[in-house]
Amino acid sequence: MGRSMSKHTNAVRDFMVSHPWWCALIVAVMVLIPKAGIWLAAGFWLAIIGNRVGRKDSLPAAKVAVKTASLGSWTNYNVGDNVTRYDVFGMCYYTVPNSVIGSTVLCVEREPQNSHDENALKVSVNGHHIGYVSVWAAAEIAPEWDALGVTSMDVHGRVMSTLDAYVEVPTNDALRATLSRQGAGESPHPMLLRGYPRPLSSVSASTQLPVQPWGPCIRNYKLVAIKKSKAGITRVCLSCGHDGKREKARLDDLDAQVRLTANHKLAVFIDGMQIGIVPDEVRESYLKVIEALHASDRCLSVPASIWMTRQHGFRAGASIKLPLPDEVATPVGMPNGPVAILPRGRKVQVTREEDHMETLLGLLDDEHSVPVVAQLGSFIKQLKTTQKTVVGVKVCGEMVGLLSTQMSQHFLPVVEACEDAGIALVCHGRVTGNQLKVDLVLEAIKGSELPPEWIDDNVYGHAKRIVDVAEAPISSPYQGESIHDDLAAE
Repeated sequence: MGRSMSKHTNAVRDFMVSHPWWCALIVAVMVLIPKAGIWLAAGFWLAIIGNRVGRKDSLPAAKVAVKTASLGSWTNYNVGDNVTRYDVFGMCYYTVPNSVIGSTVLCVEREPQNSHDENALKVSVNGHHIGYVSVWAAAEIAPEWDALGVTSMDVHGRVMSTLDAYVEVPTNDALRATLSRQGAGESPHPMLLRGYPRPLSSVSASTQLPVQPWGPCIRNYKLVAIKKSKAGITRVCLSCGHDGKREKARLDDLDAQVRLTANHKLAVFIDGMQIGIVPDEVRESYLKVIEALHASDRCLSVPASIWMTRQHGFRAGASIKLPLPDEVATPVGMPNGPVAILPRGRKVQVTREEDHMETLLGLLDDEHSVPVVAQLGSFIKQLKTTQKTVVGVKVCGEMVGLLSTQMSQHFLPVVEACEDAGIALVCHGRVTGNQLKVDLVLEAIKGSELPPEWIDDNVYGHAKRIVDVAEAPISSPYQGESIHDDLAAE
């Protein structure tokens, strides 16, 4: 009942705008001849309602063609009869050719640059601009279109004359529900959390390969919203079944990509839809490494969070987590051939770095701290009367230290398993110091703490990985090596 009354009210309101002189005449008659004026006003009210009802039955609106900013293309959607009819205003100010009279497909297009109304909805037929949807209707429709990323729509309607036309626009609820289904006959694309395989249907149109950063994503940044971002966030939330109407919708740990734009901004995408821009003050720290990834047709994959709500007007936002700038790209020193990377764990101090100061200072290269790829291997340490197997550490093929005898026992099983399989075992490391003192600290999980699936994938199942088949397996990169005689005892 309320909806029907609203439509009748809109009809009278639209009539008042399009026929101001008739309205002035009715008001004048009501003032001069009150009884006659009341009957005249009631007659006009019934005529308007009857005209609208008659129009409603004349042309059912089943399908519309929608163009969205995120896709940039037209897609047909079935909205049934969930439409609202609006008169086209201002036709007297435009040249409406007789050739369009009788047309039943009209284009309604967002015109945000309109100086008179930021919510303007332009109406055209076969490329001929014929008028606008009323300002009251545009105020209800345009914000929803902007949130959904809709830029234009081919809808049913009719051009009755050069001064009379109407359009049938899907209701906001119908449009939102239809777009969330990704179109008639298509299944929605559920957003996937990081760590799960992505289906081919959800792969971005970009040819850039998303790559994981070398370091952990520990810095959280709020993204700068742009015109496209609210539409992208809305599409992602709707695809996950959240509309933000009853409660605030929030999705965390989504797989997002940071890509370089033509104007050297850092744009963030989820499933091909832009959700925001990295702030300028943050961009400067990451620009060089993102540019390097872009040059090799790659982009950075990071976790993202998004939210939206419609409870008190539409609002939305997004944030991402980034690693340290120097831990985005994999440091130099990654061995050739099959490689297994130990998951991050507790910090492990390397010993005997002082015996390799020159090598470590070369890695620092006048910096105070740099990440490194540390390669682990078995090392036979010669004592005075016996030998002991410990874990040796190399960076860029150069020996840089040893793990203590006690700590080596935690890593030797996985080290020896990888050596038997011909796989180089590496982990995350960081060199810190100066000319006086240099420390090398590893971040790696112990062998006993490794999950079985990691061992299956990286040790026993390495043949499934993309490897250089010409690379011959090596038994032990450190076997038989010795360092200084003063390493005799710990």
